[in-house]
Amino acid sequence: MDWTGVIMGGLMAGVALWIRKFPRTVSFYSLLPAERKQYVDFDGLGRYAFRILGGAALLTVGGYYLFRWLGSPLGAAVMLLLPMIVGLGILWVGAKKFDHYPSTTNDVFRIPAWGVAVVLMAALLTWGLWPTSLEIAEHEVRFTGMYGCSIPVEQIRSVELMEQIPRAGHRSNGFSFGGTHKGYFRVKDWGRCRLLVRQNRPGPYLVIEEVNGMKTIFKGVDSLKAVSYRDQIRREQAMAQ
Repeated sequence: MDWTGVIMGGLMAGVALWIRKFPRTVSFYSLLPAERKQYVDFDGLGRYAFRILGGAALLTVGGYYLFRWLGSPLGAAVMLLLPMIVGLGILWVGAKKFDHYPSTTNDVFRIPAWGVAVVLMAALLTWGLWPTSLEIAEHEVRFTGMYGCSIPVEQIRSVELMEQIPRAGHRSNGFSFGGTHKGYFRVKDWGRCRLLVRQNRPGPYLVIEEVNGMKTIFKGVDSLKAVSYRDQIRREQAMAQ
C-alpha cells in the first residue's frame, strides 16, 4: 500500500493536535512580547487552528487517494501540499479575530498580501508538478514546462532507454516534490544532469547525452511512448548526418 497520503495527513494532524494543546506556540504569536500576548485569546485560537488544520489533514488524505484512484498522479501530488498551504493561509487570516490588540495600518495589507502569497505558492507547485511533455520537430528535441529546454539533434551524441538510473543527489538548481524532479541534479557516476522525471511512474527512462557530456533524463506520464521517442530521435539523427 502507498502510505504517502497517510503520512502527510498524519503529520498535519499531529501539528493540529500540538497547536490545540499548546496554542501559544503558533509562530506569529509566540514571538510577541508578553504585554502584547495578553490581548490574544489563545484558547479560541487553539480550537480554531485545530479545526482548520485537522480539516486540511483529512482533505490531504482523502484527496490524495481519490486522485490516485482516478489515475491522476498530478492531482494526488498536488493534494499532498495544497491543503496545507491553503489551511495555513486561512489560519493566518482568521487568527486576527482572536487578537484584540488595537488595529494598525499594517493590518490593511496583511490579508491581501497573504492571499497573493498563497496563490503564488499554489501556482508554483502546480507548474512544477505539471507533467513535462516531449516534442520532436524541426530537427530538435523540445521539453515543455518547468526547466524545459530544446536540444538540437546535431548536438545529441546518443539516446538510450534505461530501466534504472543512478541515484540523484544534490540539487544545484531545480524543483523536487512527491517523486517529481525537474532541473539540474548531481547524479551518481554521471555528474551534473538535467532531470525531467516522475520517479513514481513505471517504465524506462529516456537518456539523451549531448556532445558536451550533458545528460538529459526524461520520464513522463506516458511511459509507453519512450520507445517511440527514442526511435524518432534516432531517425532524426540519421537524417541530420
